[in-house]
Amino acid sequence: MNLVGFIDQLDAHIVSGWAADLDDLHRTIRLEVMRSDHVLAQVKADALRPDLKQAGYGDGRHAFSYEWPTGLRSSDLRDVWVRIEGSDQALIRNLARLEGSVERCDASMIRGWALNAAEPIEIREVDVYLGAEKIATLRAEVARPVDIEGGGADGHWFEYRWEEPPPQEALRHVSVRHANTELWLDYSPREEPPYYRLLQVPRCESPFLEEIIREDGIRPDLASALRELGRQGALTFRIRDPHFPALADRIVGDLASLYDGAPRLMDAWKHNDAVAQLAYLPEILELLERLYGRPPIPFQTLNFPVGTEQSVHTDTLHFNSRPPRFMCAVWVAFERVDADNGPLFYHRGSHRLPVLELDDVGLLGTAASYGQNYKLHTRVIQKLLDQGGYERETLELERGDAVIWAANLHHGGTPIRDRRRTRHSQVTHYYFEGVRYYSPMESNVYNNSLVAPDRRDIRTGEPIPNWARFIR
Repeated sequence: MNLVGFIDQLDAHIVSGWAADLDDLHRTIRLEVMRSDHVLAQVKADALRPDLKQAGYGDGRHAFSYEWPTGLRSSDLRDVWVRIEGSDQALIRNLARLEGSVERCDASMIRGWALNAAEPIEIREVDVYLGAEKIATLRAEVARPVDIEGGGADGHWFEYRWEEPPPQEALRHVSVRHANTELWLDYSPREEPPYYRLLQVPRCESPFLEEIIREDGIRPDLASALRELGRQGALTFRIRDPHFPALADRIVGDLASLYDGAPRLMDAWKHNDAVAQLAYLPEILELLERLYGRPPIPFQTLNFPVGTEQSVHTDTLHFNSRPPRFMCAVWVAFERVDADNGPLFYHRGSHRLPVLELDDVGLLGTAASYGQNYKLHTRVIQKLLDQGGYERETLELERGDAVIWAANLHHGGTPIRDRRRTRHSQVTHYYFEGVRYYSPMESNVYNNSLVAPDRRDIRTGEPIPNWARFIR
């Protein structure tokens, strides 16, 4: 055993770092967060850090983080340390004081500053991102611009000039972080962003939707779709891709022998490229980005040969994120759906109800209690629906129709009247860039214990980055 580990961040809100066994990089190291001689928390170093993977530490899944439930005073931090579970081997503190800010981001340039306050003579590098794509790595080594009076650190500024001015909409997806870290620079432009940009909610669910539509000059057909999804929690549209009919037929044929009597098949995208292609169909991805204001990431598929007859539920019980509500589903019909073969139903506007975590109804998230927790949670939301008078809508659709539903929409499947009928369809679930995702059925949110499942981007098969960042 050859253990190595470092604390990279320790402040009043969080302690984080990484730990690995150099003799066995597949091993997950268990750690104890200590304050003096007291164990405050037990954590696993199993989160992905791309820089660790690039440095040769196996698959890079050796990072940990622990957020203090109530925060700590600065005077308490000197007594905090982290050790290998069951031993006195402490992780080394590697606490560079990385600071920085984006001071300007417009159609001409991106400009800001970055430094390590613990080593002021060090020249830092920053990575500039447009959405998920890294577009530049810059050295923060130039003097403070002459048009800036104070602010930042002289000699630690960077500047990126666009070769071609990007659309105004694209600027909302610009972000900068310290190179080879997960630390994003603050965004503090000289002109504060408008109030309707500050709220970190999906565009379609923003209470300031009308201001966004007006100020961004959103075209009428998209504005109508935004209002419909925001008001109802569901939006029906037609797949226009000319290859869809052949793709749907292929999916139905390829999966026919795999159900083996089961009502659904999960994550068939892993072995069937037709399922994957439908999940990342360009017209679907483009529509979702326009509706939610962030690029979507497909991560799970469900294929059905028949109706589900599932009781009312919300997807936020299975997949959730911080910021919340940045998840949705797209259901695509492969054949006609009518009252006889088990159509979907949903309760109009129910997505605006509070997102109920298991903690909110007095339950603890554990794999062992999955069935009982699901049953009790469903009882509560059914009573909320009854009390709120949310109308139930049944979706009778044609082949090639698709439905987007919001993360917290209360929905299910109606009874199948004709058992001879099939109802072939596919659901794809999507997260959106810049969110921290977790599995609510295994998490205890009140105790800040968020279990992050292994979520893969269907387009690449690579793990989805799991940290939250703000988008203006």
